[in-house]
Amino acid sequence: SLRSLSKLGRGLWGRGGLLLATPHFCLPVVIHTVGPIAQGQPSPSQQTELSDCYKNSLKLALENKLQTVAFPCISTGVFGKYQGRGEGRLGRTPAQVFGHFQCSFTGYPNDDAAEVVLNTLHNWLEDNKDKVERLIVCVFLEKDDEIYKEKLPKYFPIADAGEEPPSSKL
Repeated sequence: SLRSLSKLGRGLWGRGGLLLATPHFCLPVVIHTVGPIAQGQPSPSQQTELSDCYKNSLKLALENKLQTVAFPCISTGVFGKYQGRGEGRLGRTPAQVFGHFQCSFTGYPNDDAAEVVLNTLHNWLEDNKDKVERLIVCVFLEKDDEIYKEKLPKYFPIADAGEEPPSSKL
């Protein structure tokens, strides 16, 4: 429950969902956030909410004096794409969890999410480049790997020979 979670770490509530920093067995801290679920093309408010997930997570990371932050693809992952009946986590059906026979979660479209994420991280680094050493976007799905490889140069161009590389990396 949220009440028991709130005893584990410091958090803040607002746009970008619940943010909670908890200790983890091999990491200094894990920041939890809840992103938007988009039905089709994301609305401007859903784009803002997804961006806020990253910005608020980075704010909490700085409060915890973290130098490296690794992000999953918030709101796009396999857990947001469950369709139909059958057993899920903890051996319960969606009907047992959500009180109806079928449920359909639609995750945030991967391509649209990548644009929001990369734009958010780029803009955040413009103002905070000396506050972190590294930002990492972790991808689970092959299509996310392809999307980020395609879009990264637009937001984080590689310096030409003879130019000084940027001090912050994604």
